[in-house]
Amino acid sequence: MRQLLRRPTRPDATLCPLGSSTYGDSAHLHAATAIGTTYTAKYDANGSMTCRAPSSASTCAGTPTGAQLTYDTEGQLVAWQNAPSSSTTTPAASTARVGRR
Repeated sequence: MRQLLRRPTRPDATLCPLGSSTYGDSAHLHAATAIGTTYTAKYDANGSMTCRAPSSASTCAGTPTGAQLTYDTEGQLVAWQNAPSSSTTTPAASTARVGRR
């Protein structure tokens, strides 16, 4: 039997296994900036995620310490850096364009 979920009436009422979702960016009403007490995210003016912190060990609030995402002028992901202080940068071609020809 398929379970049907009722659509939330407000963004802060979103169903999520990590806890309640927070939508704290007034420029991007449908972009979660926090989930529960661990996950945080930050977005640029185009709505592209520029920081992702999936655990409490890093954050995107204040001074970001989470993974940094960089985009080209067309909005395509071009690089992913584990953290601002990390020298490990992954070219997006190895992740975002998989399966494209």
